[in-house]
Amino acid sequence: MSWSNGCKSSLFDSVLRICSKFVFCDVVRLYGQLREFEEKRDTILQEVQAMGTPEQERERLLKQVKEDNIEIASAERQYENIYHLLLLLLYLDCVALKVKH
Repeated sequence: MSWSNGCKSSLFDSVLRICSKFVFCDVVRLYGQLREFEEKRDTILQEVQAMGTPEQERERLLKQVKEDNIEIASAERQYENIYHLLLLLLYLDCVALKVKH
């Protein structure tokens, strides 16, 4: 059976249209992935720029550690004050009980 040029051309055009649709779908999908990757890249670049140089990051972290240490020391002092007040209250309560008896 022989194919005429018209049939071959029509079949070729149909195959080309089908392939073009698949290629177009792939292009659209890949373009969407490219946009997502570009957004992630931009976010990461912004985070890196916000951190500054390694020296600036080191200084920022050192400052944060110092601030945290000050807060911890303050909390420890408050704990000690409350502990001593509770001991004093317990002592006074014991003394008051002895006076009553």
